[in-house]
Amino acid sequence: MTALGNCPFHSLAKRHTEMVCGMNLHLLNGLLEGLAATGFTARLEPTPGHCCVRLHASCRGDDDRAPDAAPDRR
Repeated sequence: MTALGNCPFHSLAKRHTEMVCGMNLHLLNGLLEGLAATGFTARLEPTPGHCCVRLHASCRGDDDRAPDAAPDRR
């Protein structure tokens, strides 16, 4: 898992959290797509003091999962 140390849009995210976190998720999804980085998925996983999006290495079968879906708890 890769996490950004802080939110790149922190001041705006305080007032418009849902919009900014969704925008950041799509930004990172576009980056992964542009790099053809099929081995990674971006997911919303907000934690205090950090960016709301985490990058995870994909496991077999993850490709069909929505990018903001919660991780499996098997």
